[in-house]
Amino acid sequence: MTETVLPTEATLLARIRISLAGMAAEEVVQGSRSIGGAGASGSDLDMATQIATQMVLSYGMGKV
Repeated sequence: MTETVLPTEATLLARIRISLAGMAAEEVVQGSRSIGGAGASGSDLDMATQIATQMVLSYGMGKV
């Protein structure tokens, strides 16, 4: 995925889906998830959470 200077809401949601898909793929392929998907800074879940937090708190993209 190419980086954009001003990503759209759709682009940010796609990044979240990609991060969470990494965790799901690990479970499907290996039969279980490792802590790399969710247990460390920079993990798939951490990245998805950071994007979602920025969308709501910094970019005003939350739903009311």
